[in-house]
Amino acid sequence: MGAEIAAIETGWLAEVGDVVYLKSGGPAMTVSQEMRIPETEDTSLVVHWYDEEGKLQGALFPPECLTMTKPDAVQCPSAL
Repeated sequence: MGAEIAAIETGWLAEVGDVVYLKSGGPAMTVSQEMRIPETEDTSLVVHWYDEEGKLQGALFPPECLTMTKPDAVQCPSAL
């Protein structure tokens, strides 16, 4: 799929380098990679952000938990 990352369940597309947010709120994060979980064949997104102390942080989230617009605190339907 190259730089495009697809969330088949939602029809939502993101590309590496896009800024995303957790639907439940939090800092702006940059999509850095798509990762396929071999055991389940699910796709998750690797994201990175800087915390309040300026330290680089990273995490893996299912696409269903992310949005490209800053939320007001919408609940995430699933989590890892």
